[in-house]
Amino acid sequence: MTFRRAALSVVVLAILGGAVFALATIARLPLQPEYRTHVRITSIGYQGHKYSAVTVLIMFRSEGGLEGSLSMPPANLNCKVGDTVPAIQQGTTIELAPGACQRVALP
Repeated sequence: MTFRRAALSVVVLAILGGAVFALATIARLPLQPEYRTHVRITSIGYQGHKYSAVTVLIMFRSEGGLEGSLSMPPANLNCKVGDTVPAIQQGTTIELAPGACQRVALP
């Protein structure tokens, strides 16, 4: 019984060591370059909870099929479904460019 337990411990330690090595290797890989692209707004909806402020959820999709979302206060919204707005893509991550779909506040 103790031999089985020792063998199982060695196997578990080997698996954990391999996982740590794989994570360390992945962490050292360089990030993909980011570049500017355009996305189309696919839907806009309101979301809110009992104890939080109401926000607008904006869903968008790039020409390549990547999808993303952004949440903001309704007062800042300055786009509608079907609009094409600038975005930034890095690898498989896409997000709206700063200021996209946002109303400019007057002083």
